[in-house]
Amino acid sequence: AKSYYEKHKTEFLLPAKEGEKNSENRIADLEDVKASIHSYLAGKEAVSLSVKYTEELRLRIKEFMEKGSFEEAVIKVGSKTEKSSFFSITDYIEGIGEARPLAEAAANLKPGEISDPVRVRKGIIIFKILETQGIDEEKFKKDKAEFAKKILEKKKAKAIDEWFSKIYLQNLPNIDLNEIDKYYR
Repeated sequence: AKSYYEKHKTEFLLPAKEGEKNSENRIADLEDVKASIHSYLAGKEAVSLSVKYTEELRLRIKEFMEKGSFEEAVIKVGSKTEKSSFFSITDYIEGIGEARPLAEAAANLKPGEISDPVRVRKGIIIFKILETQGIDEEKFKKDKAEFAKKILEKKKAKAIDEWFSKIYLQNLPNIDLNEIDKYYR
């Protein structure tokens, strides 16, 4: 903890004391932050060990797959499988978290291939691509045209708003309230 503290002292700033003149932020003492440093380093080490363990599991699964299926191999190493429906990079997968890390890892795999360990919100997983779903060209063309139409409408509305704002600002009345009496007598 001490070596981490020495390297990262500036991360442990405490706010200036209230009511004291010329008081500045100060660096916390090692004893005050020691427990937090231990907790942080333990978490970091746990993630590192989890990744290493999952990579070893992946190698054992591939070994068992020479004589059976992915599902059978996963059971032999004492884990379990779950199937997901198709997902895209912006989806949220129940029990896993955001789909982005999975989608990025899956982009380089073909059906039947096994991923490297992937860190997700709820831990680390290994997955097998069952199938991929291509882009529906017709739907894409239709959606593209509708999207372009909406964007054009927004641009037109913005241009009109800017035009009216400009006219409004150019035509503001310039009245000196000290001289208002001479206009009404």
